Amino acid sequence: MAVRATSLPCGLRFTVLMMLATSGCVARRAAVLHAAPDAKSAPVSAGATRSRHARETGMAIETLMREHHRPGVAIAVTKDGHVVWHSEHGLANIEANAPVTETTTFSVCSLSKVVTLVAVMRAVERIADSLRVPISSVLDQDIDELIQVPEKPRLHVRSPRYPDVVITLRMLLAHVSGILDRYTRAPHHVTATAPELAYHGPELGAALRAYLTPGGSYFGAENFVDAAPGVESHYSSIASALPALLVPAKLRTPFDTFTRQEIFEPLEMHGTAWRLKDLTNRTTVGSPFGIALGYEWRPGVDGRPASLRVLPTIRENTFYPSASLHSTAVDYARFVAALAGNSDSRGRGTTLLRPETMREVLRVQYPQIDRDRGLILGWTKRAEVRVVAHDGRNEGHRASMFFTPEGASPDGATYGVVILSNGDFSVDGMALEPKLGHEILKRAIAGTLED
Repeated sequence: MAVRATSLPCGLRFTVLMMLATSGCVARRAAVLHAAPDAKSAPVSAGATRSRHARETGMAIETLMREHHRPGVAIAVTKDGHVVWHSEHGLANIEANAPVTETTTFSVCSLSKVVTLVAVMRAVERIADSLRVPISSVLDQDIDELIQVPEKPRLHVRSPRYPDVVITLRMLLAHVSGILDRYTRAPHHVTATAPELAYHGPELGAALRAYLTPGGSYFGAENFVDAAPGVESHYSSIASALPALLVPAKLRTPFDTFTRQEIFEPLEMHGTAWRLKDLTNRTTVGSPFGIALGYEWRPGVDGRPASLRVLPTIRENTFYPSASLHSTAVDYARFVAALAGNSDSRGRGTTLLRPETMREVLRVQYPQIDRDRGLILGWTKRAEVRVVAHDGRNEGHRASMFFTPEGASPDGATYGVVILSNGDFSVDGMALEPKLGHEILKRAIAGTLED
């Protein structure tokens, strides 16, 4: 049964720099998207149970929102290749009193890397042995033609500390390349002067070359860890951005165009884009998608009252393409459903990657370094079930996704969960999203989410 639920605060007013309060009256509505059985034939006790389940789910979500000071949250659940449930709570914009709805677009933070991974692996499927050879060799002369700056050195990716050790595409996607994120140096992460920077191959390639190549204006030994590539695990958005150059270099298609044509459009992800203007200018799918603003919670200290502070909208080119994607929970869940389906031998869902490619993505790449990481994605547990997952955080935003691979869930189904929120406060070092993911998956498996 596919169910849509939206909950809005009732009688509560949120204002910037005031304490978040989500308790109180909550008005809920639910609509079944498929034909329901004849109401006369349904036992009263069954209906009462379903209503109780919905209320309990909503209360559990809102309790966690209060504890973690989240203005708004959107959740979507998939089962066997389809989005079967979604729920929206709280406010996308406190000042405007704008609620989170099914079409609210959030920053999905580092969940962007999973989309980048799929695009890169589609290119890898067309390039023999590309995971194993040096990334410089994979890009080869193509990237020089793409960057079109002949007076600059080639994009030659080596650690100056260990110049004899090659850096492979596999190392970049498994976060063991030794490349560090030094955002004060990375031009495509901090610039505000070139609004189109990084949205086409030449700009992204030039920016990365300036950071990674000797002689580049942002190059330095401190951009690399003091250990040989393939020896230590260091999460890096810059390292994750470099593989995206495979798409324009080898397939001759801008990366954002490729992801739109090959992923977003086939999956009907109409509320998903790398650039906000691609959403706010959209008219073919109804009213423009609302943007969830990010908020920072400041606990009260030394007599200063606790408060919420609205944060500036993330610049469109920040962290591209590692953490700049915007999407709705339902949209991103369609992507997760397809990805989970590709890990299922029963072939459920839209095909994104070949079965052998998906197996390589999920395989632990460097067990001696990190026993839980494949390519970009990692292994963890939710509701005592082993899942494939990725989390993300930008200032004022959090995002989480995971899915159960074939045979992992007790009932044999393949589940996926997406959680997007416009706050990033943690309680005792624990974010809302893993806790909420545990609760949602437990209820999904038990069949106690929906009305």
